[in-house]
Amino acid sequence: MPPIHRIPRTGSAASLATRAVVTRLETMAPGDTVSYSELSTVAGVNVQERRDLLETARRIVRRLHGKEFDVEINQGLVCLSEPGKVGLGARRRQFAHRQARKTADILQTVVVDQLTPLEQHCWLAELSIAAAVSLATHDKTVRQIEAQGTPQPLLIDPRAYKDLMKGL
Repeated sequence: MPPIHRIPRTGSAASLATRAVVTRLETMAPGDTVSYSELSTVAGVNVQERRDLLETARRIVRRLHGKEFDVEINQGLVCLSEPGKVGLGARRRQFAHRQARKTADILQTVVVDQLTPLEQHCWLAELSIAAAVSLATHDKTVRQIEAQGTPQPLLIDPRAYKDLMKGL
């Protein structure tokens, strides 16, 4: 690999290195893989160290071309097919659910009597938001949506979430 050098930023939001990575990612078809070493060569900087550059390029390609990429750890990026995008969405939803549950668990340890009325109001708002996100991202919600078949207004059965809402 050639020596890594820093590419100066341009007057626009994206550096020349980011633009070079965007150009490479634009040409990829679903199932294609590009290595980090190839992206580093194209960009002139180590993209594994400059994660911000890589994320900016991915965001630009997603917005302009509707392409999504998944990470192959220590290898590179793979351009996802439409079913691959759905799978990535499911993984991200599961992550959001876990984070919302952790947030609710943390907020439930608060001794409410030690808060001012304004702090109690903020606490309740944060706890409610965490519970709503947890409900919306729960696997049971997904199964209920999938069971409906044709798209229609969603009626969620709250009895299916007794374990989730325990303590709220």
